[in-house]
Amino acid sequence: MEAERIEVLKMIQSKQISAEDGARLLKALVGDRNGAVARPNPPPPLAPPAGGSRWFKVNIEEPSGERVNFSLPLLTVPSVLRFAARWVPAEYRDALDAASEAIKTGYRGDLVRIEQPSGERVHIWIE
Repeated sequence: MEAERIEVLKMIQSKQISAEDGARLLKALVGDRNGAVARPNPPPPLAPPAGGSRWFKVNIEEPSGERVNFSLPLLTVPSVLRFAARWVPAEYRDALDAASEAIKTGYRGDLVRIEQPSGERVHIWIE
């Protein structure tokens, strides 16, 4: 699954497909893997925010109303991912590699967007 995700990101980088087509493919991959319902997203911003800073953002919502919402400066994320890798089960480490690859390629937009029928939501993106 993660190899397919990386391949889509490479196709976007090499301009074989548009960013919008790539986003649709990535959403389909995530939806197939998790049984989740993919929701359309607004297109990612084309220009960096004022000052050129970029952010790695995470939003998690539980059906009970509990929420986790945080942002990290994008420059810090590769170090955080390397540090966190020791606690990530081996079968999910490809996801960390895919996120690192997206950061290196300058990708902007959704990395993960999952909405479970139970109401759980996970949204991770690069702004």
